[in-house]
Amino acid sequence: RIQSFADGVPAVSKAYWDAGGGEASQGPHHEDGGETVEACKAAYDIALPYIEAAYGYPKQVLFDPTLTSEPYRFRPTMNGALSYFMGTKCLNLVGDLQFPEGNNDGTEFFEYGFGLRNKPNTGQTGWCDVTWESDKFYYNVDDSEFCHTAVALGQMCFINCSDNSPACVDKTFTFNAAPNDADGVVFMGHHSSLSIGYESSSTSLICQTAAPAKECPKTFDEKNDSPESTVSMGVMVFASIVTLLAL
Repeated sequence: RIQSFADGVPAVSKAYWDAGGGEASQGPHHEDGGETVEACKAAYDIALPYIEAAYGYPKQVLFDPTLTSEPYRFRPTMNGALSYFMGTKCLNLVGDLQFPEGNNDGTEFFEYGFGLRNKPNTGQTGWCDVTWESDKFYYNVDDSEFCHTAVALGQMCFINCSDNSPACVDKTFTFNAAPNDADGVVFMGHHSSLSIGYESSSTSLICQTAAPAKECPKTFDEKNDSPESTVSMGVMVFASIVTLLAL
């Protein structure tokens, strides 16, 4: 099932770009975007059956995509999942589905399609591949505690068609048996978050010997508690109070 996800995203992307799709519109009132009916229909014809087969919709699916935000951070419905993969403009150009319901012209909510990789002014030209290593995932299976739901955790890298660079994310999938006595399993939970590199200012890592190694620091910034710094801070606070009182 994880491999079907890895195959599905580039297939949606390829269908869109091969059918003449281009950079996304910059908003609902932008008329010069590259989303054509033909390209969006080609992507939709791949995305809809793929999501129907891979995910447990129409039941509630705990889907937490990588690049979404409040109040539409989570996508428990088919419409929300399609919007994330295809983008608002493409979803509204084909089919009868909108996200959120009634968002026919995109003025209530507008997003780019992650699966199309067509964000404007970025040089994006789709996803060409998704890589992952089965033996580097962690699994909870064949255990009485997880007899109804299996769990997999690991990293997947999406390969940009424009320059073959990877965009890596950390995935957690949960699986249930496919409904209606169908073979296989479906995703009932899907969490995705950006992988933080060890040079990122957001990481909690200080140092490590495991690859990629990062040397432990030997010099340190000293906290400046000198009288001069204390006086300077007091002056800044006083100036701020005066400014607030003047407003």
